[in-house]
Amino acid sequence: MHLAAQRFARVKVAEMRLGKPDALRSGRKERNIYASLQPQIDPAREKFRERHMTTPTMVDYLHLELVRSLADDDAILLGPNYPGPLV
Repeated sequence: MHLAAQRFARVKVAEMRLGKPDALRSGRKERNIYASLQPQIDPAREKFRERHMTTPTMVDYLHLELVRSLADDDAILLGPNYPGPLV
């Protein structure tokens, strides 16, 4: 289950990175990636919640991948309105 969740997170974030490179650059520059990619992030979060947050031991791999891949390990770049990890 964890491997499937990790794979889902990597694929969704890669789609964002490759599909909206200008929005990502703009979001990084403005330190608000979430505002730039919200139409892509919110549906991915909802799908991740539905498919993978079904067990108490599940980790929010999507959040971790967003921080790692989109925000270069700086969660502040996601912006002030980013809702944070799914809990």
